Amino acid sequence: MGSDTISATLLDIRQTTTRLGLVKSKGPKMEQVNIYEAKTQFSRYVEKAEAGEDIIIARGGKQVARLTSISPQRRPVCFGVLKGKVRVSDDFDAPLPEEVLAGFEGR
Repeated sequence: MGSDTISATLLDIRQTTTRLGLVKSKGPKMEQVNIYEAKTQFSRYVEKAEAGEDIIIARGGKQVARLTSISPQRRPVCFGVLKGKVRVSDDFDAPLPEEVLAGFEGR
């Protein structure tokens, strides 16, 4: 193989590889549709995405976007979990010594 052939092959690989190809799908199902079909059947594809299926949207056979579900929000913060485990010093809000304060103020 000549260097020109290798360069052309690498160029072909770079042009056909998209970020979508690098991202792993969350599930085994993945359907590819063209933009017109995605636009006319949008609600149907959103329902499929909610069910866990990834939908690849293509323009002219080239993958350009992915319709996928959003992972659920994290559970709310539970206050009081560290109660009794953290101690705040009595002089927490006391004024800082002059040399420390000078360091913060750039004096």
